[in-house]
Amino acid sequence: MWLAKAGFGGTEYLLPALLTEGAKRGLPLHRVAELTSYNPAKRFGANAKGDIAPGLDADLVLVDPQSSWTIRAADSESTQGYTPFEGLELGFKVKATFLRGELICENGKVVGLNQSFLWN
Repeated sequence: MWLAKAGFGGTEYLLPALLTEGAKRGLPLHRVAELTSYNPAKRFGANAKGDIAPGLDADLVLVDPQSSWTIRAADSESTQGYTPFEGLELGFKVKATFLRGELICENGKVVGLNQSFLWN
């Protein structure tokens, strides 16, 4: 028990799961963007985030709505080694993530992340 890590990996599944289940229920894409980006940015005063406009940070996620995939802990960047979502099939796949306009994740792999970049 003392060797177990706290919590479990799963944050990386939030957007694809919300898009997958939202599509099944008729939730429009702009509403998903409000729920995951715009509203949290406004709530927490992150004024340079949450929207796409000149002068903002250009934090973007590109998803493929035609790509279905199955969650496998072995494919995760998490060091946890397991997930309670193992075997769940999702219908949207994150293809690229940009932080302040810089590509940091592509096809599920971290490709460019400088720790100082996160906090500046």
